[in-house]
Amino acid sequence: MGVTSVLLTIYILKCHHSPEDKPIPNYLRKFCVIAKKLAYLDCCCKRKNVVEEADGKVSEDTKPRVPVSETELTWPEVTEILDNFFFKIYAVVLTLLTFAVIVTLVISYFTY
Repeated sequence: MGVTSVLLTIYILKCHHSPEDKPIPNYLRKFCVIAKKLAYLDCCCKRKNVVEEADGKVSEDTKPRVPVSETELTWPEVTEILDNFFFKIYAVVLTLLTFAVIVTLVISYFTY
């Protein structure tokens, strides 16, 4: 787990410090779209944007939302998506492994 965490951190830092003019590879763009959906990073687009105008009127922003796959990603956005996605995966795996060790210890304690 520790080695995986270090390798993913190195890759994310490499992506973060990539030049802005360097294009984002298609595999990474597709992975970011999937990771964003899986990590629930896209949930804020479901909210309505309510704006209070200067004259006191309240209006709703009804501009259509652009799907993630159609937007142009930048390297900082890619690193934010990857970092959030891998953190959530790491936390889930670490929790499951900890639970498995505790269950194993409890079962072995009561069987001997």
